[in-house]
Amino acid sequence: MSSNIPWTSRKRSKRPWLTRPRRRARSAELLEPLATSELLRQWLEQTQALNQETYQAMEEILSEMKEEYKRDGRQRDEFTRELSAIGSTFQKDTQEAISSLRRWIPFIIMSSAAAAVPGCIFMWQTLT
Repeated sequence: MSSNIPWTSRKRSKRPWLTRPRRRARSAELLEPLATSELLRQWLEQTQALNQETYQAMEEILSEMKEEYKRDGRQRDEFTRELSAIGSTFQKDTQEAISSLRRWIPFIIMSSAAAAVPGCIFMWQTLT
């Protein structure tokens, strides 16, 4: 039974799924070319066209990436300028508020004292 299967007559391998049956090539098959020059030329033309398309696609992608990088840089610079302007405006407003508060501090203290004196007198008279 095993003699009908050509690859079983050889010594068994540890991995039989990797072994292939031996086949004797005919002399005509050996002399037959694998590809004609016309087939090779066509294959080279197709390969060259594919390589050219790939190169052009890669150039387009690279130019798009460069443009996007420039656009992102401009947006980042614009954002930095706006943030700087907001920061300087905030600092200016804070300084103005502090100087205004310094001007009003004496008036606030005097007003508080003026309001507290009658309140204290009223409470003293009420308790006595």
